[in-house]
Amino acid sequence: MTTALIDTGIVLNKRLLLGILPVDALTREDLPFAITIDIEQPLSIKLSKHNSGRFSLAYHADLTSPIQIRIFDLQRRYVPRRLSIPVQTLAQILSIETAQQENYLQSRQRFPVLFPGAAYPINGRATGLRGKVLFNDLPVRWSIVELRSAQDATIVLARARGDDRGEFLILIPPNAVPDESLNQSVAFEILVYARATALPETNNQPHDPLWDLPVEVVVDVQPNDPVSSGEAIPPEYVASQTPVSVTFQLSHMLSSHDVDDIVFNPP
Repeated sequence: MTTALIDTGIVLNKRLLLGILPVDALTREDLPFAITIDIEQPLSIKLSKHNSGRFSLAYHADLTSPIQIRIFDLQRRYVPRRLSIPVQTLAQILSIETAQQENYLQSRQRFPVLFPGAAYPINGRATGLRGKVLFNDLPVRWSIVELRSAQDATIVLARARGDDRGEFLILIPPNAVPDESLNQSVAFEILVYARATALPETNNQPHDPLWDLPVEVVVDVQPNDPVSSGEAIPPEYVASQTPVSVTFQLSHMLSSHDVDDIVFNPP
């Protein structure tokens, strides 16, 4: 039996085990740039890449769940991610197909969100910050950055990811700016999450720039789970004790020349 990868027009000669379509965090659409996805565990299998930008994995009888992948862009337009994703058994796949559900591929698809990196091209009238996260004057690798309302710190307005150099790019959503501030500056809170203690360097470090990229474990079988979407914070991460207030000028991109670097202050 052949199984079609949904919305692509591509037919696989084997049953689809996993379909991966990375999504741009800013546009919530397919990526406009090519990226790479490698399977780290198990090393014996590889994903198929299609012209549509989607990746797929056919069923393997000897494959055990979960699989671990890394997603990265050598051009630094997106910040890398490492995900551990559960896959279904053949019995589960056959049960879904037999039930003839309306969207019988849904539970086999993942839409990991990729956040803009240092080289991500942005509109000249965008409002945001190209910043850097530091701890003890050193870059914080793989931080998570949240933009929060200055009036209600529980409201997350936007998210970003820091890279191996501590650099991040976060944009202010248009609906986050009060009407009375449209021609003025507006302040928001920046909250940083990271490992409380950086991992010690290993012998692999000089050869693998992603050696300490955290493993984000997907547990929800739904395609838009909070881990894939980047909303869930890895369990080994902690929040900085104090958020940082940043005043943005509308239609202007701030940088480290305009504001101080963000200092991570773990508990």
